Amino acid sequence: MKNEYFHPPLKISAERLQLNDRIRLSFMHSPFNVAVVKNVTEDYVHLFRPYIHTSDFSSTAGVICYHGHEDFALHRKSKEFNMELLERCPVD
Repeated sequence: MKNEYFHPPLKISAERLQLNDRIRLSFMHSPFNVAVVKNVTEDYVHLFRPYIHTSDFSSTAGVICYHGHEDFALHRKSKEFNMELLERCPVD
């Protein structure tokens, strides 16, 4: 089974998300607004969002390089978050 890509992205509710879906979070305005669905329960969708910040630019102030990830959950019945489905990946 192959990955399914959506161009343009599909608007989707948290209730319809599946494991391994890649989504764009429209409530975040940053280059790091893409998250992966890592767990789905009856009540919640758990998301994983990696981020990185490098110092590959010039600045007169000090720049701290860091990387990490954010784990968070959305209630499956929530209607307050707008998301777009970018890719649906098969689950092994």
